[in-house]
Amino acid sequence: MKDTAKLALPQVCESMQVYMQAQAATFTDHMHLFTPERAEEIARLGSAMWAVVLAVKAESEALQVPLNDPAFVAFKALLLEKPKRQRKSKKVAA
Repeated sequence: MKDTAKLALPQVCESMQVYMQAQAATFTDHMHLFTPERAEEIARLGSAMWAVVLAVKAESEALQVPLNDPAFVAFKALLLEKPKRQRKSKKVAA
């Protein structure tokens, strides 16, 4: 599986889908090695994981639009701005 550290969430989900499809193909090829109960459990867990990946992908794609909102972009720019140096005030001798 490729490194997904620098990818956006929808791209990570696509990568997970490709990986899961490859795993499903491997499972199908070796299904005869499992008991029917174990094969059913693996298929159930795979389907549940597939549903989670699809849900996360749909949610992440829905969030892409608000991230381009001008107010959010301005807020993000403030967060990324370098903080101004705080100078110590000079003490006045009494």
